[in-house]
Amino acid sequence: MKALAQFQADAKALLETLLARKDEPLFRKAKALMNAPELSDDASRQVSKLDARYAELLNKHYADRFLEHVSNEAAAVELLVSWSEFTRSLKAGEVAMSELAIQKAVGLKPKTIAPEYHPLWQSVGNWHALFTAEEAKYYEHLDKGNSLADRGRNAAAIREFQAAYDIIQNPSIAERIKKLNEQSLGL
Repeated sequence: MKALAQFQADAKALLETLLARKDEPLFRKAKALMNAPELSDDASRQVSKLDARYAELLNKHYADRFLEHVSNEAAAVELLVSWSEFTRSLKAGEVAMSELAIQKAVGLKPKTIAPEYHPLWQSVGNWHALFTAEEAKYYEHLDKGNSLADRGRNAAAIREFQAAYDIIQNPSIAERIKKLNEQSLGL
């Protein structure tokens, strides 16, 4: 029980610090996936330490009844771990991994959210909605680009691939654009 109380105190201190900075990108209106904010290095390190230190405790099945009073803190810490995975995958162009990470983050939302954590869950919900909409556009442009490239319409394919790349900067798309440009120039 002492370990849970220490976890709750550590998590509350970290989360209060994060939530007090509502002007940070995470809490701004989600506009473009390319601007998905990462946690500051300091916050990311603290979240990782907290998660690692208490992972065993939080994963024990018998601890469920004890976790009830720290469920908001535990869910918020796990959310931030998933958020880091989401932004890291997104910036690497790993769309499927990004999707899994943000779905995991949203899936961690507790049934009852303490009022002080509403801004965090609202923000992640906004980013999830943006990702879902933009991911569909991304794949639409990618499919059109592939279809056009297969028919030898390189200029139109490049435009579609560029539109997909503007949504999610996947390095494989940049390479595909480069190859199509070279083909168009006869290189």
